[in-house]
Amino acid sequence: MALGHFNDSLGAIMSGRTLRHSVSQFLSAFPQPVRPDPIPTASAYIDLRQSTDLTSMLGVQVMRDLLQIIFSPVALLAEAEGGKIYDMHGDGALVAFRGDNRVDRAFATAMMVQRSIVADFQPGLASATCGQIKLRFRIGIDDGPMCSGIVTDLSGPARTFWVGGNIGNKISQAMEPSMGIAVSQRAFDLLSPEIREKNIWSDPVEILIGGESLLIRTCPQP
Repeated sequence: MALGHFNDSLGAIMSGRTLRHSVSQFLSAFPQPVRPDPIPTASAYIDLRQSTDLTSMLGVQVMRDLLQIIFSPVALLAEAEGGKIYDMHGDGALVAFRGDNRVDRAFATAMMVQRSIVADFQPGLASATCGQIKLRFRIGIDDGPMCSGIVTDLSGPARTFWVGGNIGNKISQAMEPSMGIAVSQRAFDLLSPEIREKNIWSDPVEILIGGESLLIRTCPQP
């Protein structure tokens, strides 16, 4: 594509035209792969707390090895519940669940991660860091439409990205020092009555994510 055409299309986005029309015009200059429609998805963002402190203490190579050891069982636990790790950002993993009982399965995975991974790795990590760091996760769960896109360039293979699954990440970040599991109200409403009644939940708390007011409930770390 000529540079002038690129600049003209980009300029259209920055002009006073409607954003939707401008983006469509901009994208029309590129060959577009088939993009699947959004699919209802329960997303769980599993975030390792204090990873920056751990990296400073252990070094990047040891931290890399630790993350590999920790998140491999996470992937297996998710797979056992019909989920899949769709994306990873260093110390966090986006796990997606689709189909029937998807929020139940996302929550079950979150509970298993909290219980088994912490129990398996906490003692060794505490001794290695003189007890200064506790291996804990904060997990945010949401439900909503999710779809993938593809970014291509001239130097390598296409790269897949996901839209709609990042709310779980924002929910986990909003928990601040909490180490439990936070569930958006819309995901909470899809949980089975058995799970809602079996666990202890906070009252709904309102948080602001991307300009949207969102209610979340937290369940303490098991």
